[in-house]
Amino acid sequence: MTVQADLKRLQGEWVIVSAKTGEPNRDAMATGAWIRFDGNTWQQFNVAGNQETGMRPFKLRPKENPKEIDFLRDQKTIQMRGIYVFEKDQLKFCWGPDRDSPRPKDFKGGGKDQIRVFVLERKKKV
Repeated sequence: MTVQADLKRLQGEWVIVSAKTGEPNRDAMATGAWIRFDGNTWQQFNVAGNQETGMRPFKLRPKENPKEIDFLRDQKTIQMRGIYVFEKDQLKFCWGPDRDSPRPKDFKGGGKDQIRVFVLERKKKV
């Protein structure tokens, strides 16, 4: 896959249907929240639809195995180093608890490293 192909597939709004962080309360709060991807920017909303972040850039590296994504605070500063995969109609992300965390190597979440794994599905139009 190319960056452009994955970028195109990513566009739109995705709802978090499953969250695994190692913290059950955080998992429950994340489930139902959603993310909007627009071009090479992303924005997060809580369950009530309130904006939690402004539009922030991200970078994809789909040729890596697993595919890599960097969520950025600005054009240069990495906020989270993650991995991603498209599985049928779902999108799965995995990243560490903070910007200094190493990039995960697989999609196992929780544990002492507090690796986060989110499974998302396209937001249904109402």
